[in-house]
Amino acid sequence: MKKYLLISHKYQNTKRGAYFSSNRLQQCFPEWLDHLVDLDAQNLEELNEQYQKLIFITQVISKYHFKLTISRLQPLNYILFLRGKQNPLLYNSCNNGFYYYKHYKNIKYFVPFVTDYNIQSLKKNIPCIGFYIRRNIVPDSFLFIDSFLKECKYKIDIFIMGDDVPRFKEYKCVNTYEHTYNKDIFFQNITHYMYPCSKVFQDPFPNSVLEAIQTNKQIIFPNIPYRDHKDGIDDIKDCIKWYETFQPNIIYDNKDCILKAKYFKKFYLNLFENNFEYNFDREKYNHFDKWIEREVL
Repeated sequence: MKKYLLISHKYQNTKRGAYFSSNRLQQCFPEWLDHLVDLDAQNLEELNEQYQKLIFITQVISKYHFKLTISRLQPLNYILFLRGKQNPLLYNSCNNGFYYYKHYKNIKYFVPFVTDYNIQSLKKNIPCIGFYIRRNIVPDSFLFIDSFLKECKYKIDIFIMGDDVPRFKEYKCVNTYEHTYNKDIFFQNITHYMYPCSKVFQDPFPNSVLEAIQTNKQIIFPNIPYRDHKDGIDDIKDCIKWYETFQPNIIYDNKDCILKAKYFKKFYLNLFENNFEYNFDREKYNHFDKWIEREVL
């Protein structure tokens, strides 16, 4: 019997981080882990008899195809990844964001998912900037992208993952416009990945940025005034070289950054031996890279 079952939700169009991260982690540690999507894991009580612990990875409880009520979870051996606003005290809670975990002190455990993503990039004659558009979730980030493209002085290709925005084709800077829901096609084609920080929405750990780093794209985090929180964007900023503005003539190489699965193998093996539970003194480390240096490497 394997110890842990990872359970995630797979979205219809853009398949998001929890699903792919769970697949990759399971492939790295098949002797410890299984992975099911929620549609195939509806009999939680039966699964609870087969595994030492159920690990619910998707961080929005309402997205699951079954109800995760407190009364249903209580008899189970489980860990639930969730956001701070979902009242972590009620659950055996966990999160994957360093600064997020430091801020939301009621979340019990911290487990970052760092798995490798490799895709062969296509050669490009001019820069191709990628944007992950989610207008309903991060409308202020979308407005920043729209403003950037209106004012951009360089001729660029753009590639959109997520919400399609056909009007971008008409902007003067846009040489070609492509849209996809497929992350492999997206990361094959882009040379730069621009990820505007939201003033409101907190992303504990943006998996798409990790994928962009591991395919050695140029990462742009525009400076957003009056943003008064730290989240997974700041986790990643601590560990890589990145830009505040689009600079097509400067190339940063992040191939050897510390956000690689090989550096986290020992951490995960210790985690599996410790009932999939890990926490740290939130006052001990002020930066994610320092935590990695002391607790992971």
